[in-house]
Amino acid sequence: MSELACSNCQKVLDITGIDPFTRCECPECGAKFTIPFEFGHILLQSPIERRCVFDVYEGYDTKKEMSSIVYILDDEIEGYDEALKLAGELAKTYVELRNEHISPVVSFGEFGGRFYVTEPQMDGYDLSSYDPESQQSLLELDNVIEIMKNIGLALAKAHHHELVHHGVAPANVHIDARGNVRLKNFFMANFIYRYSIMNGLAHEVSPYFISPEKVEEGSEDKRGDVFSYGAVFYYLLTGKYPYEGKTENETLYCRVKQKPKQKEEIFSESKPDVMMVSSKDVPFKNPELPDKLRPEVNEGLSNILMRTLKYEPGPRPAIPQILDVINLYQAFKEKEQTINAAQKQMVLTKTVMVVPNRPAKEKKVFGLFKL
Repeated sequence: MSELACSNCQKVLDITGIDPFTRCECPECGAKFTIPFEFGHILLQSPIERRCVFDVYEGYDTKKEMSSIVYILDDEIEGYDEALKLAGELAKTYVELRNEHISPVVSFGEFGGRFYVTEPQMDGYDLSSYDPESQQSLLELDNVIEIMKNIGLALAKAHHHELVHHGVAPANVHIDARGNVRLKNFFMANFIYRYSIMNGLAHEVSPYFISPEKVEEGSEDKRGDVFSYGAVFYYLLTGKYPYEGKTENETLYCRVKQKPKQKEEIFSESKPDVMMVSSKDVPFKNPELPDKLRPEVNEGLSNILMRTLKYEPGPRPAIPQILDVINLYQAFKEKEQTINAAQKQMVLTKTVMVVPNRPAKEKKVFGLFKL
C-alpha cells in the first residue's frame, strides 16, 4: 500500500493505484494536492515543460529539504550518449559556480538510469513579465541600474572562469520576494547552445537579444553575453528593443551585415501569405541612443550601452568595464542626494539670530521660524 500524509492536516492517505500527478482532495480537510512521483530522494510533484531533450518538473528534494526545479534527460533520444556526456560535464562545471546573483545548480546524478539536474525553485518573478506598453510606464531608472548591476556581477563571475551563459534575456533575470536579483538557467542555456551546435539545430534564443555573430555564424563567446546583456539593459531603460522589425526574421537580420547566402523570404505577420522582403533586403541599422529615448539617462551610461551593441565583438566592453560606469553613476547619484539632503537640513534648522544692543522684543526673524 502506498501512503501520503496530507500537508495540511497530516492525515495519512492511501494513494495505492492512483497515477502520479493526479490532482486529489483530502477527505479530511479538503486540501487539494497532487500525487507525486518518487524519483530517488526527489518527489516529482508536477510536470512543467519540455526543454530541448529534458523533461522539466516541479519537485521536492527530501535530502536537502528544498523545493526544486528538476531536469531529467530523455533516455530515448537519438544520440543519447553524447547528450549524457555533455550534460554531465556542464552540470559538474556549474554546480561549482557560486555567486549570490546566480541561481545555482544544486545537485545532479542518475536514478534508475535517468540523468537529472536540480536547481532551486524560487518565489518571485522573472522579467519576461515586464511589458512597458501594457503597463504604460517605464521601470524606475535607479531600479534598472541596480538590477543590471547585479546581473553584471553574475556575468563577471562566470566570465572570470571563462564560462558563458548564452541566453541572457529578461526571462532569465529573476527577482525574488525579498528583492534579490539572480541570473538563472546557466546550465540549461549552455546545454541548449552546445547541443544545438552538435546537432545542427537552430538556437533557442529570443530574436530581440541574440548576438549578431550567433545569427551569422551560429556561435559566440562571452562577448555574445555582453551584447545580450546590453540589449536587456537597453530594453529595461527605454522600453524599446534595440533591434526590432515587423517580423521575427526581420528583427534578426536588421542587426547583421552578412545576410544568408540562400534566399530567405520574410513574410508579413498580419498577412502570412504575403512576402514583404527577402533577408538580403533588410538593411543593417544602429539603435537610437538611449539618452535620446530617455533623457534622464546620462551620457556615460548611454555611451557604454551603445558599445555593448557593437556589430563586431571586439570593440564591446568587458563586463567589469560596464560595472565601473554603473558604480560611477551610482556614486554620483549618492553624492548628489547627500548634498541635496544636507541643503534641505540646513534650511530646516536655521536658527534665529539676535541683533546686539537691541531689546529682546526687537529680535529679527530669519529662516522659517518666528519668535
